[in-house]
Amino acid sequence: MRGAGADFAEAIRQSIALSSHAWAAHLEGSIAMIGGVAPVGSLLGGNIGSPWLLGSSVMFRRPGVLTRTGRRYVAFMHTIYPELRNLIDHRNAVSIAWLQRLGFTIHTDEAVACGPDGVLFYPFSKKV
Repeated sequence: MRGAGADFAEAIRQSIALSSHAWAAHLEGSIAMIGGVAPVGSLLGGNIGSPWLLGSSVMFRRPGVLTRTGRRYVAFMHTIYPELRNLIDHRNAVSIAWLQRLGFTIHTDEAVACGPDGVLFYPFSKKV
């Protein structure tokens, strides 16, 4: 969802409802991020998890903590899902760099247009 008609609260509720695990992080009394992992594999397609994260500007106040904590959560997700994959907005350079620090591969050669505005998203993935 994006644009004037986007209902971000509903998008978060749906993301949490579809997830096998979800978390929230607080810093200095404010929500820094909400994230989780949702199963996307099928009986024929394997055990794949789709990690997701919605962050506020608060999460960038302590970037070292964000990366150390992110690595622990990715390791936990891998105990359930041997493969993790999702999409990221190609314009989000800060998050793309963070995903790479967490060990994800960004597939820039496989961009897909998403949503009503056709924004390009890069697939990203990580396997154990």
